[in-house]
Amino acid sequence: MKIEIYSTPICPNCKTVKNALDSVGAEYESITGGESISVEDMQDNFMKRFGMPLRAVPFVVVDNEPIGDVMKFMPWFKEHKDNLKELTSSVDSVDDIDFDMDL
Repeated sequence: MKIEIYSTPICPNCKTVKNALDSVGAEYESITGGESISVEDMQDNFMKRFGMPLRAVPFVVVDNEPIGDVMKFMPWFKEHKDNLKELTSSVDSVDDIDFDMDL
């Protein structure tokens, strides 16, 4: 599962979403307008991906499906929080792969 958060550095609700994900050890990508990307490029990227303007941040996307702002994210988070760490973890090295298979 891939979680992306469109955000800005001074957005308090962005911090709320990130803190919620951090609290359960979930991995996510933050697309931060004004830091990792310009605000204009972030808005252009969003429009190209979803065919709608990015009107407010935070905006959460899960597996390329728009979830929405903090009000739409929090119910989704409550429903999925128990499994997010496992579902969002990435394999960092060959040592993390389970090769014990019956062939």
